[in-house]
Amino acid sequence: MVKISDVSEGSIRGLHLKFSKGPYTYVVSSVSPGEVYVSKNGKVIFDRWCYASMYKVFSDKVFDGVNQTPVSKVDIH
Repeated sequence: MVKISDVSEGSIRGLHLKFSKGPYTYVVSSVSPGEVYVSKNGKVIFDRWCYASMYKVFSDKVFDGVNQTPVSKVDIH
């Protein structure tokens, strides 16, 4: 199941689109400069900036059919 968290703070706006499979959680972040990271059992094992998404944001349509969840430990690293 795909989930989305609003990780906005102050003037910084951003969303995390995330999904899990087994011990892995995959996160695509729209917080500038954009990044993709993977955690395994709560520990980040992959973390890369996504330069292609540096100036793009998630469309409001991302909320269609996707469950919004509160910010969790995986969102903060």
